[in-house]
Amino acid sequence: KNKEIIRKIVTITVFILVIAGTYLLGRNLPRDVADWYSSEAFPSIAAIPQRISSLTGISLTEITVVVLGCLALPLLIFWLVMLVKRSLTRGIGRFLYKSLRNTLAVIMVCLILFEFLHGFNYRRTPARSMLGLGTEQLELDDYFEAFEWAYQGMIKARSELEEDERGVARMSSDFEETSRYVSYVVDSFCASYKIARYKCPARAKS
Repeated sequence: KNKEIIRKIVTITVFILVIAGTYLLGRNLPRDVADWYSSEAFPSIAAIPQRISSLTGISLTEITVVVLGCLALPLLIFWLVMLVKRSLTRGIGRFLYKSLRNTLAVIMVCLILFEFLHGFNYRRTPARSMLGLGTEQLELDDYFEAFEWAYQGMIKARSELEEDERGVARMSSDFEETSRYVSYVVDSFCASYKIARYKCPARAKS
């Protein structure tokens, strides 16, 4: 019995340490390591998931979040029912342990996947530094000026588009053609500013 208790404590401790270590690593990854990871390691790690993701026109990450969100309430209700049932019989301690263990396991796996597929890339050299735009803090008026520029540009672009019978703008080309053009624009932008092109591009999502 003592060995079983020790094993459970060790299991929970390991899960917590891995979760804490992954979280801290994602927040404190050195910038040069993050730059190397995003340019060299990440394309290989993300190649298969991105190929799968590119088979659909919608984001698999968004689908996962929505599905898990919809399942959260039914799972919580089921867990509460089982908790009451266990409390009226025997085995509530084992039930609580398994609940904690399984919850930590899910958090650990999701956090590791998030950091390797998203989080580590957030530590890269900022675009402002890559483009030589300086490091000074922007003022509120700077953001308003950028917003006004973008807003006026959208109004001009919207005025040049045709409309359907409901008054909704119609794109001048289909989504796939537009996506290919956008990829070409990004590649040209990277070439102009001497920024390395991403080695494993993903399909744009509608």
